[in-house]
Amino acid sequence: KQGFQRHLRAGCLTSAPCCASSIRDLRGDIQLKRRELDDAPGVISPAPFPEDRFERQVRRALSVVKTILDTTRQPRYAADEDHTYSDKYRLADLLANIGIVASLNGLERLGLDEKNLREMQKISRVHKRAVSLRFDAKVSCAFLQEKVVNVEGKHRSVVDEQSSKKKDRIAAKIISLARKKKVITKVKEYQWSVCLEYVVFAYSGNDPETGKFILLRRSSCTTIVTTGSKTSPFPAKKEIDPIETPLTWLLEHISSDMTCDFHIDRSAETCRTPRRNDDISS
Repeated sequence: KQGFQRHLRAGCLTSAPCCASSIRDLRGDIQLKRRELDDAPGVISPAPFPEDRFERQVRRALSVVKTILDTTRQPRYAADEDHTYSDKYRLADLLANIGIVASLNGLERLGLDEKNLREMQKISRVHKRAVSLRFDAKVSCAFLQEKVVNVEGKHRSVVDEQSSKKKDRIAAKIISLARKKKVITKVKEYQWSVCLEYVVFAYSGNDPETGKFILLRRSSCTTIVTTGSKTSPFPAKKEIDPIETPLTWLLEHISSDMTCDFHIDRSAETCRTPRRNDDISS
């Protein structure tokens, strides 16, 4: 605004070239102010948002949703509807709560029940301890036996042979015979038992071996055959690098009656917009 008034007082808007120059200078001032605000203490600088890609994804989702809902419901892109600025905050709250529900559905499919969910929620809210979800896996390989097998070659050769029949020392006729020969190779095979075991569980604190909440556990074995040399295809025992993700934020935004209660605190000093605030960034 100050830049616009400065150019206006200088009479730069009297001609088109000067007007274009003034607008460029004004845009530069605005971008500079935005950078100063982003660099201010306590202000969150959001990552660049891929708006075009997001819109394409929403459009595709809407086309699918319309085939599921009845014809009386017409979902539309939020930006195309009349709304107030407060509606942006309500929409952000709604989408965050939908994300919480989707995460809980995924955990339920993995084996999380209400009893364990309430227990983990108690650890997070009452005891103020972090709760994490962890995936552990290990592979083992053991030698079973050595076996010699006959392997038939892919190619066969044809050999022509002639034989004659004689009667009373007189050659009566000559018979031509064709015989097929195949190559058999003896091969040593080495059989190995390869087993995989994995578990998905939640735990509190920093020790994954105490206070486990087992969600899913699986194990399976198969036999692998190798040739050439008696070299193990896998290590005798190997633990896969674990994969972890925190659950504390998720548990903190589920109420005691098992409903989602995420909302943006608009009174916080760090709350700038529906996207630039501590609640969304967390």
